[in-house]
Amino acid sequence: MEDQVEPPVAGLSYGGAGKYFGTCTYRFVLNGFFLEARVEDNNPGGKTSGIRMTGYDATAKNYVEDAYDSEGSRSVGTAALEGETWTVTSTLATPGGKKVLTRVVRKYAPDWSGCTTVFEVSPDDGKTWKLWSKEQARKVKK
Repeated sequence: MEDQVEPPVAGLSYGGAGKYFGTCTYRFVLNGFFLEARVEDNNPGGKTSGIRMTGYDATAKNYVEDAYDSEGSRSVGTAALEGETWTVTSTLATPGGKKVLTRVVRKYAPDWSGCTTVFEVSPDDGKTWKLWSKEQARKVKK
């Protein structure tokens, strides 16, 4: 079970404050150039699903990430890996058309067997960041 606080910005998906749980399945696609993540969530707003694609932009020389969810949100961002910490800063377009800056920081275990993730949003274009949710994940062998 993970925790989500009351959304710090109006119009965000996934309902209000509460517990949630879900799964995320990763695989390399398109000749290994992109990492696809498929998410199935049971969150305070109900059941949702999403897809996220991460790849390297050779022109910009950075990692990029595009994500879509079943509630109609879309985010586009850039990602950076420093040691065992993966940080993604994105612009999220809500189902209602509002644009919100988001930041996701994943800190992986040294053996990459799990991670803690903090999701934040900025109500003021990146001047300040407010917690949206925290989660713990662990790798499961099939």
